Amino acid sequence: MYILQMVKEKDPVKHNIVLQILTDEIEHEDDLQVVTEDIGLLQRKKTRDNEWLSYFY
Repeated sequence: MYILQMVKEKDPVKHNIVLQILTDEIEHEDDLQVVTEDIGLLQRKKTRDNEWLSYFY
């Protein structure tokens, strides 16, 4: 946030650009966290399904 504070009063346009970039980065980080959690859930489900199916083979 140091960059944001640096440009806030000197250049409002750059301030808004930096603010938008930082906001986007936080959103992307949140999206990646959700994807990572979803992958984990799918892997656990696949393991459970494979264990269940192994009873029939």
